Amino acid sequence: MKFPFFIAKRYLFTSKSKNVVNIISYISLFGVAIGTAALVVVLSVFAGLENLILSKYNSFDPHLKITSSVGKTFKISDLDSDLKENNNIEDYSFVLEEKVLIEHEGKKKIAEIKGVDENYHKLVNIDSIIKIGEYFSDKLYRDKNVMVLGSGVSYNLSVDINNMFSQLTITSPNRNSKYIKDKSDLVSSAFTPIGIFSVEPEYDNQYVLIPLNRSQKMLDREGEASSAEINIKNSDNMHHIKTELEQTLGEDFVVKSRLEQHEFLYKLLNSEKLAVYLILVFILIIA
Repeated sequence: MKFPFFIAKRYLFTSKSKNVVNIISYISLFGVAIGTAALVVVLSVFAGLENLILSKYNSFDPHLKITSSVGKTFKISDLDSDLKENNNIEDYSFVLEEKVLIEHEGKKKIAEIKGVDENYHKLVNIDSIIKIGEYFSDKLYRDKNVMVLGSGVSYNLSVDINNMFSQLTITSPNRNSKYIKDKSDLVSSAFTPIGIFSVEPEYDNQYVLIPLNRSQKMLDREGEASSAEINIKNSDNMHHIKTELEQTLGEDFVVKSRLEQHEFLYKLLNSEKLAVYLILVFILIIA
C-alpha cells in the first residue's frame, strides 16, 4: 500500500508544481471528489425521500395484505383459522371495501368505504390519525351506522362533525342487479359522521371508515371480506412469512407485502435512483 501512495505523492507534491501533469492531476482529483460527493448526497436524498413517502403510507397500510384471486370477496371462515394458527402474526383484521356515492346536503362524492372489524385499531394507530371527533372502537358504536371520514372527503362534502343531527347517505349498486336502470338497482343507507382522520392526501380524499358489520349488511356480503390486513411480529422476516402464507393458502389467495401494495410508486422511486446513479457514475468515469 505504501508504494502507490509514494507515487501519488511524487506526482501531486513535486517541487515542479506547475507542470502539466500536476495540473491535470489536481483537476482530475477535484472532479472525482466533487462527483463522488454529489453521488453520495443525491443517493442519500433519494433514500430519505423514499423513506419519507413510504412512511406516510405505512401509517395506514398493513405489513401484509391478503385478497382473493378468484373473486371480489371471500368467506372470512375460509381464512380465519389459518391466520389464528400462524405464530408469526401479531394482529390481523378483516376488511370489506367498495366504491360508493356519498351525499350530504346536496353535495356528492365518489369515495371508497372501508368496513373494518374490531381488531383494526390494533393495526393502525387510530389515535394518531383521528384529527376531529372519535373512532368507533367503543361497543356503543359497534352496531350503529357511524362513519369516520377522510379529511378530504369531509371537506368536499362540507361535513360538520359537531352537528349531532348531521347525516350522510351512502349509495351502492344492488348486489343482485347486473345493470343500474333505476333506483331499485341501488341500495342507500344513512350514516352519522363521528370523526375525521388524516393520513396522506391520497387516502384522505378517498376513504371512509365504517364498522365491518354495517358494510356487510349494506353490500349484502354477510360473513365476507375483500381483504385481510396483517401486521407481523418481526417485519424483518416479511418475505419469509409472505412466502409461508402463500404456500399455506394456495392459489385462491394473493399475498402482497407493504411495498407491493404500492408497486408502481416503489418501481418509480427505484428507477429514479438508478437513473441518477448511472448519470453520476458516467460523470465520474469522464472525470
